[in-house]
Amino acid sequence: MSICKTVAHLFLFVCLMVAAQAQQKLSADGQFLFKKAKTKLSIAEKTHLFEQLDIRWSENKKQFVDKDDVVEATPYLQANFFPTDINNDGTEEIFIVLVNAALFDGAGAKIILFTKDADGSYQKNTEIPAEDIVPLTRKHLGYPDILLSSSEQTFIIWRWNGKIYKYFQKVSGQQLPDGPNKGLEDISNAYQGSLKQ
Repeated sequence: MSICKTVAHLFLFVCLMVAAQAQQKLSADGQFLFKKAKTKLSIAEKTHLFEQLDIRWSENKKQFVDKDDVVEATPYLQANFFPTDINNDGTEEIFIVLVNAALFDGAGAKIILFTKDADGSYQKNTEIPAEDIVPLTRKHLGYPDILLSSSEQTFIIWRWNGKIYKYFQKVSGQQLPDGPNKGLEDISNAYQGSLKQ
């Protein structure tokens, strides 16, 4: 083999290794979102999730902003990452909570649920207009109903329809289901505590 071919093969090998390492590194912006929680997500899955959020870390390195806002004129976003397994099937469901009263009318926040599709890739599944949800003990099609608080004396329940969560019913405080109902952060902390080191 000639020296030129050997050098060309070596160069190609180095390029492939650099490309593979680049794919295994989470962006600096994504690191800020995922750094506090324990999860089974791979770096590639975290990168894919983060890209779907359309946010980036601000220039002042304190908050997230809209990805397309180059002058950072939009209000900052608080973003929180909550891995769970709310249907107990061994596959993580991911909740991302984006909070900003100016951007999200009414609730002041939105919760984005990511689930795996048929190809095994995480996709945005449902956007819920709330800052917190309470997965209830009762289930429908394998997923728990989820409770959203409202500004009135009523509560809103969303139900899994086999593909996404949708509005199901409104109930008064006296009609709330019994059970050890905990918020999203508590559910996620319990799940993370169950993961092996």
